[in-house]
Amino acid sequence: MENKPKHRDSDYSIVEETGMKLGKAPTALRVPGISDEALRETERLCARDYLEHHVFFNHIQFHNHCIYHLLASLSLGATQKRLREIYDLNITLQRPLLEPVPGVTITKANMHEYLGKEEFYPNYIEFFRCEIGAEGGDWRSVLVRYMFDNEIYPLVFSGLIHPLIHIGLSIEFESALLIAMSLAQACIHSPMFRTTFSADVIETTIDDQPLMKILENIRGDVRVNDIPYLPMLVEDVPVCEQVALDYLQQWKVSPTEECIALKYRELQCVIALLYGATTPHGYRNQYEFSLMHLLTSSYFVTMVLGVLTVEQQVRVLRSYVFVVLRYYAIGHCPQFYRIDEVAADDISFATGDEYCSDKQWKMVFAKAIQNDDMHIAKAVHALWYGSILNHNAPPAPADYQMPPSINWLLLAQNTVECIDMSSYEDEDEQFMAGKRGWSRGKIGFSQHWKQSGEKL
Repeated sequence: MENKPKHRDSDYSIVEETGMKLGKAPTALRVPGISDEALRETERLCARDYLEHHVFFNHIQFHNHCIYHLLASLSLGATQKRLREIYDLNITLQRPLLEPVPGVTITKANMHEYLGKEEFYPNYIEFFRCEIGAEGGDWRSVLVRYMFDNEIYPLVFSGLIHPLIHIGLSIEFESALLIAMSLAQACIHSPMFRTTFSADVIETTIDDQPLMKILENIRGDVRVNDIPYLPMLVEDVPVCEQVALDYLQQWKVSPTEECIALKYRELQCVIALLYGATTPHGYRNQYEFSLMHLLTSSYFVTMVLGVLTVEQQVRVLRSYVFVVLRYYAIGHCPQFYRIDEVAADDISFATGDEYCSDKQWKMVFAKAIQNDDMHIAKAVHALWYGSILNHNAPPAPADYQMPPSINWLLLAQNTVECIDMSSYEDEDEQFMAGKRGWSRGKIGFSQHWKQSGEKL
C-alpha cells in the first residue's frame, strides 16, 4: 500500500486535532534554550506520524522510530529544519496506519481478546484515549492501571523493550496521547517470555549480590556455556530466560527510595559497561544492537519509576533487570575487555550542574543530531543522563560494591564516531563505502570477533 502524506507541512491544526501537546516532566533531561518554534514543529510532526503511520514499519514487528528520533533530537537541541529532515527520513520506512477494525469496540471486558494482534492497534488507541478521558485526563492513573494488568505487564518488556521506551517518553513529555499510543503498542506485541512476570516470581530473592558478581556467576553457568555459537537455536532463549530468573534471585531491592536509587545507579553503570566495554583489545569498537537498547531504555526506566509507588518501583526495576540478564545470557555473557579504558571518571561536569555547558558534550550533541541512524540521539541522551546523575548522586555506602566509575563522555564520543551508517539507506552499500552500524549476535563468543570483528 502506497504511503501518501495526508497533511501539509503548514498544517499545525493537527496538533490541536490530535491533542499532541508536549510538556516536560520535572526529571526530564533537555538542553536549555529549546525554542517554542522547535517544540511546536515537533508536536506537528509527531501528530502527523500518529495520524498517518503504523507503530510497526513491517510485518515482523520492527518499530516505527519516528517519534523516538524526533523527541530525542529535540532534547539535544535540534533545529526546526533538522527535525523536518528527521521526519522525512523516517517516513521512507513506514507503513500507513490502518483504519480501526470495523465492528470492534475494545472495552474493559474484552480487551484481552485482541492482545498480540497488530490490526487492532487503532482500536486499542481509541480505547485508551477514552479511558484517559473518563479519568478527566489523568493519564497517570490509566497508565498504572493497565501497565500492571497481569496479561499486559509482560508485553511492556517485549520487543527489545520498545513499549517501555515509549511509555518512558510519554511520561517525559507528559503526553496523554503518547501514553495511549504506548499502551496500545504494548497490547499488540507478540509475547516474548515464558515467565508470567507475576510479583511472586519476579520479587523472590535468596541473596543480595552485586550485579557485576551476578554477571560473573552467569558467565560460569554450565547451562550458558553449553549453548553453541551457531545457529541461534530456538532452545537457546528459554534456557537463557531460566538462567536470568535464577540469578535475579541474587539481587535484592528493598522498598525504600534510598535503596531503589542506589540499585538503579548500579544497574545503569553495569549496562553502560556492557554497552561500551565488551570489544576485545585489538579490534575496532563495536556496539551491539540489543545492548544499545538496554542503554537507551535505562533512561526511560527512571521516567517510569517516577510515577509509581515504591512497591511498584521494586517490581519494575527487578523485571527490567531480568530482561537485562536474559539478553546478557543470550549474547553468551560478553566480557569486560575494556573496563580500564571505559571505567575512568568523566570530569566534564561539576557537582550541582543541571545542564551541560561543556564544549565536548555540545560537540557530541551536534554530531548525534546530524547522524542519520535512528538510535544515536537516544543513546547519547542516555549517556548524558548517566554522566549527570552519577556526578550529582551522593556517595554509595562504604560497604556497597558499585561498578567502577565511568567516562560517560568517552562512551558518547565513541558512539557518534563509530556509528555512521544511515538507518534509511542500503546497509551493504554503506558497509562497502566504509560506514559502520550496530553489531548483532553472540558477542560473548570469540568466533563472533573472528568472523565479524575488524582488527586494528
